[in-house]
Amino acid sequence: MTQYRRTILIPLLVLATMLGGALLAAPAQADTYYRYWTYWSGSSSTWTFAATSPDTYVPADGAVDGWRFDVAPESGNARAPRIGPDFTTICGSTAAVAGSKRVAVVIDDGTAEDAPEGSTPSAPTVACAMVPTSANSLQTLAAVATERLDKTLLCAIDGYPATGCGDQISLTSPPPTAEATFPVPVPSSLAAVAPASTQTASSTPWGTIIGGLAIIVLIVIAVVLSRRRRA
Repeated sequence: MTQYRRTILIPLLVLATMLGGALLAAPAQADTYYRYWTYWSGSSSTWTFAATSPDTYVPADGAVDGWRFDVAPESGNARAPRIGPDFTTICGSTAAVAGSKRVAVVIDDGTAEDAPEGSTPSAPTVACAMVPTSANSLQTLAAVATERLDKTLLCAIDGYPATGCGDQISLTSPPPTAEATFPVPVPSSLAAVAPASTQTASSTPWGTIIGGLAIIVLIVIAVVLSRRRRA
């Protein structure tokens, strides 16, 4: 009886060891993520993940819209733009115009680790959009950058990424949350042109020049008249 128990027990122990090793060697369960442009609303020095679609949300004058290309789950937990929402620095030199509004726009291509294969992200940029008061966030972005859309889904900004739109990927571990931030740069070439009312006047003193020419003409006329009288 003892020998029979040993005969059964040894194979069971071997089988348990093999199953345990297989479980330990099995790859971790992959989670579903999406590679897409996330949309943010800025307030003071804080970014808030936008709960409203950018094609329906209408930012007010003085608002800050943020865009960050990221790898994140569908439920959220995305990473914010790495430039703070500083409206004063981005739009402070752009004067308000009746019938229009100023919206600061931050565009962050994200990290090289999050980039699609063959794509290289650019450094974050900022712009000051001058748009009609009724413009939504997608229309505001279009005032300072080129969009590639799939209906109302934003696929690319200024050609980044070149292909794809909200592509689904699988990751066994979430992207790192600790990352470097950037100071707010001086508005780049994306910045909207300042309204004509804010352009600097010419420094040439045309009034003085015209006045001087008039005096010269009067002097010449006086000299000619005087010579005629003498003659």
